[in-house]
Amino acid sequence: MSGRLDPPDGATFPGVLIGDPAERWVLASSAGYGFVVKLEDLHSRNRAGKAVLNVPDGYAAIAPTVVPPGDEPLLAAVNSEGRLLTFPVADLPELPRGKGNKIFGISTRKSLVEPETLLAIAAVAPGQTLKVLCGDRTMGLSYRDLAEYRGERGQRGAVLPRGWRKAEGLEVE
Repeated sequence: MSGRLDPPDGATFPGVLIGDPAERWVLASSAGYGFVVKLEDLHSRNRAGKAVLNVPDGYAAIAPTVVPPGDEPLLAAVNSEGRLLTFPVADLPELPRGKGNKIFGISTRKSLVEPETLLAIAAVAPGQTLKVLCGDRTMGLSYRDLAEYRGERGQRGAVLPRGWRKAEGLEVE
């Protein structure tokens, strides 16, 4: 017996959540759905764990993001087509588990030809900077700059500038 813990076949760990039990996190899938959950709602008494995020077939869970305290945090979401959408985190429901609500509008017609997916999410508070990761380069967008990408939850978002449309992830600084 090895000292390693091997995940079940096909299982991946997109992120680990550590913090205060009252902290709120956003969980999402690459299908474009997600929700806000309190860390204390994720605690389990079962050794086998707990099912929290329902992910449709053919998609995967993406790295979760912590919701910063305050009244006006925005959720930023980037997809595989190079589109960025921001909207208030308050527009996303707080659930203990499930599929969640639509965060990003994934085109079903396009997904039949070439799959379009949600790549990453990040919650940004006033005074913080969102970094769009694209290869070895990063583009910083201030909280004020995110107004250009603001929309309603479930929309497709605005196209990133040329040269940044192959985004790989998001970070908050």
